[in-house]
Amino acid sequence: MQNDFTPQRTLLRDLLAKVEEDPGLAAELARARREFFGADQAEYLARGTSKADRDRMDAAANRFAEWFLLERESDVLGEVPVRALAERMGRGDEAEDLEASVAGVFVVDRVAGGEVRVRDLQDERSYDLEGVRAATVSVGDVLVGRLFPLASGAYLPSQACVVEPRGRELAEAFRQDLVRLGLQRRLNQAELERVMVQSLAQQRAQPFRALERVEADLDAFLRHAGRSPQDIRRLLEALAGAERPAVVMGPLLEELAFDTNVDLELARRLLLEAWNAYHARGRAPAPAPRPAPPEPDPPTAGAGPTLGSDVAARIERGLARGQDVEDVFAEVEGMLGVDPSEEEDEDAAALDPFTIGDLEPLVYEYLWETATEDTAGGRALRRLVEMQHEAPVPKTNLEYLEAEDLTRFLLQIYLQSPPEQRHAAVADAHDTLRRFFAWGEATQDFRLQPTLEECDRAFYDHVERLAAASLALSSTVRPRAGERPQLFRVLAVGDTGTEVLLIQSEENLLLPGPAGLAARLHPGDLLLGLLDRSGKAPRLHGMVVAMPGSVERMLG
Repeated sequence: MQNDFTPQRTLLRDLLAKVEEDPGLAAELARARREFFGADQAEYLARGTSKADRDRMDAAANRFAEWFLLERESDVLGEVPVRALAERMGRGDEAEDLEASVAGVFVVDRVAGGEVRVRDLQDERSYDLEGVRAATVSVGDVLVGRLFPLASGAYLPSQACVVEPRGRELAEAFRQDLVRLGLQRRLNQAELERVMVQSLAQQRAQPFRALERVEADLDAFLRHAGRSPQDIRRLLEALAGAERPAVVMGPLLEELAFDTNVDLELARRLLLEAWNAYHARGRAPAPAPRPAPPEPDPPTAGAGPTLGSDVAARIERGLARGQDVEDVFAEVEGMLGVDPSEEEDEDAAALDPFTIGDLEPLVYEYLWETATEDTAGGRALRRLVEMQHEAPVPKTNLEYLEAEDLTRFLLQIYLQSPPEQRHAAVADAHDTLRRFFAWGEATQDFRLQPTLEECDRAFYDHVERLAAASLALSSTVRPRAGERPQLFRVLAVGDTGTEVLLIQSEENLLLPGPAGLAARLHPGDLLLGLLDRSGKAPRLHGMVVAMPGSVERMLG
């Protein structure tokens, strides 16, 4: 999308330069790039030699800058960066237009008299655009990106906007994705990238070979290991029907280890690839072949042509004329009553790009190798997989899990555990993560430890003191009917009590508290509890949960 206005782009560039000057923010910027681009990060950051490569790099960098500065809450700043950085630079007024911008998917509804109007597919709101030459767009085109408000009341498309000509099918697919995701909020710019472009990170991290090729490779491997065709077909059926790959892989790998000298690592990889392909695509192998019927007697003289002879003759005629082999066999399938489009349609309907990934297979492989499937740690790792499948934009590859994903996982365990068991339950889950990540680094060559360390700083390192603070602040008073817990932010902790901010009303309160609380609560921590105003001073009662401030945006 080209336009002649650049104030917004200039301010974004200056803000990003400010980020890169700050060592703490620069480190966060690198993490955010990984979060936004995934496996495609290196390609986006390596400027190519051609103009097309440079343009692609510029557009990608602009989209990332918009998301990082305008939507992503900074762990260092404690807020979305745009306002804090602009005020440091004395340009707070300029930041208002950036903050009022909107990222979305827009369909062009009107192009007339030099005017262009688009409609937001997430809330059906319409926007008049400036800075767009009417001759460059048509009704039905789809714009993906950010619009900036102008003083005239119109909106300016970002130079990073992507235009899809005649994108009605794309718009309809996006609407279906919104229904499937079931969100009650707008997608942010990173989610739009993933939903609309189907991030190259997922596509490249898990190359999705044709199922027939996977089966063929596994068939050849197992034949070499001495397995019969019937055994192989039964194995594939069992693998396709197994909820977990270890159920089938475990016994087979043990047999291969004792009875053969084949490459067990190759066997493991082929079996995992087959299980992942079956379960990602919802497909099962063809039924095991029935025993061939007895050969019919040769036709007697004068007998009419058989279907078999017709098929053979059709193949011979097609090949003799030089007809394409696939076309010949497509016609033969028609003669035999086979409709090849049925299988293709089934594949297209079943294929869900959000289910493709290595996280679930690797979890089950780890549980099988360590014999921990039925332990608390095994249940915890399976819950981690479930949480990613339930996420609006799942991360289904182990390598792309972020510290925030691990924090959300541990926070759920913390909140669901009995008060006196919170620290122990989270410690056990954290130990499971540590062991699983160490295994992933050793067997998959992933670099996972920094992600866990970042989670430790944000959440796990605070669990012991906060679990103790929760117990110290809680009482046995039962909540009254209709009474709901409220969220507080700790401002200061002293001998006379704890100063907190009631987040919903932004009211400052001084809560009396038990002695020694200053060693367990820190400014910035969160408290979730019932507020009792019936006495001389407000106080918390009932069960109170203390949490680090880093989880506030996860509490909804």
